Amino acid sequence: MDRYSEFDTRAYLVDRYPVTMFEEDQTKLMTPWNILCYHKFYGDFQKEWDSSNAVLLGLGGGPCIYDFISAAPCVAEIYHSDFVKSCCDEVLMWKRNDPGAYDWSPYFKHVVNTLEGHSNADAAIEREAKMRSVLKDSVKCNVRQTP
Repeated sequence: MDRYSEFDTRAYLVDRYPVTMFEEDQTKLMTPWNILCYHKFYGDFQKEWDSSNAVLLGLGGGPCIYDFISAAPCVAEIYHSDFVKSCCDEVLMWKRNDPGAYDWSPYFKHVVNTLEGHSNADAAIEREAKMRSVLKDSVKCNVRQTP
């Protein structure tokens, strides 16, 4: 049995990425800063590549997708990977829009409405749909192991 087989992805998400994240004092939290960095990166650099051909590979993403929210309109395809299969399963649950999937909607609303300034109430929902379409897969990957 590998030591990661018992990793509780949902407990990790609830602890580290609460759905109430943006109701708290953001100056004390790291994730909003990370989200702001991703937002700035994709906003600044999307002009530098042809988004119709751009492919993003997320390596070691855990069960998280917040780092792809700003990337979704800037790339044609996103591939998520992680060493722990349950993390990949969690991402795929979100992609399929399974009823038990983790709720990332507050993160989408924060990026789309707050950071990007979209006032359209459906803009965050549209971004979720866009991301589900460009997120092609989530696969278990051990970069320290030769295939």
